[in-house]
Amino acid sequence: MFIIGERINGMFKSVRAAIESRDKEVIQNLVFAQLEGAANALDVNIGPAKVDTLDSLFWLIDVISEVTDIPLCIDNPKFDIQKEVIPRLGERAIINSCKADEDALEKFVGLAAENNAGLIALTIDKQGVPADVEKRVELGAFILMKSMEGGLPMDKLYIDPIILPVNVAPKQPLYVLETLRQLKMI
Repeated sequence: MFIIGERINGMFKSVRAAIESRDKEVIQNLVFAQLEGAANALDVNIGPAKVDTLDSLFWLIDVISEVTDIPLCIDNPKFDIQKEVIPRLGERAIINSCKADEDALEKFVGLAAENNAGLIALTIDKQGVPADVEKRVELGAFILMKSMEGGLPMDKLYIDPIILPVNVAPKQPLYVLETLRQLKMI
């Protein structure tokens, strides 16, 4: 199991305030708490903070790197941002995330492969989250194929089969588990 700590996210008011005021103690305390919780990597997300995204990501990376060298998942959907940040982290980076879209996969797989970084790819396409296992497996296989074609080592690829809230889609856990089982066989 690979655990990604998701608490360094500007969606949380305390994190947003720490990013905006450059309060590294708040961020580093979150790092320590997630490491104690057995995180193998940390997600880094500026969220809605009213700051320069690139400058703030670099600040967060520096603050986190003062206390740990575990992989960092750079959680930003913009390729231009990822293109600036990922080379700075190299093999310590995980791009979070990319949809199963041919154009997006080509760019993000290439960026990950060039920098020996990881890539989280989502089983989502232009139609959204698939309603069944078969479509998720199809998208997962497409992601695998494009990653192999792009030179991304399979140990650097993480496929996220996407789970919707169970209270509105109660079969989601079964779909996710079956998707994972089938993708392991590929």
